[in-house]
Amino acid sequence: MWDKIARTGTFRDMNGNVYTFTKNDLQQMADNYGKSKELAPVVFGHPETDSPAQGWVKALRVNGDTIEAEYQDIKPETKEAIRNKEYRYKSIAVNPGTNTLRHVGLLGAISPAMSGLGDIAFANEDK
Repeated sequence: MWDKIARTGTFRDMNGNVYTFTKNDLQQMADNYGKSKELAPVVFGHPETDSPAQGWVKALRVNGDTIEAEYQDIKPETKEAIRNKEYRYKSIAVNPGTNTLRHVGLLGAISPAMSGLGDIAFANEDK
């Protein structure tokens, strides 16, 4: 199952930083991910060390004006927390200067800077 993790537009994060993503930026991020041998983790929030991993981003693809992630090895307790609506939203972190995905952060009570992506979409997967 593919999950929308980012879209084109300009966004302000909770620290006041402004980010703009174009379709070209999203395509470059997906292309860079396809070349990388390292998987980006799925984490709670936005931890500085990108850990502990709750699962991994298996692949990225661009679909229209969004970029979508396919996940693997999501911990059962993480899926349960999402099914229970403890975490509903997601937010990405990008490595500065390289336009590569650092992690997908699962958010609880804090709204994402990038709205309109819908709820997290892996709670019912068997993988």
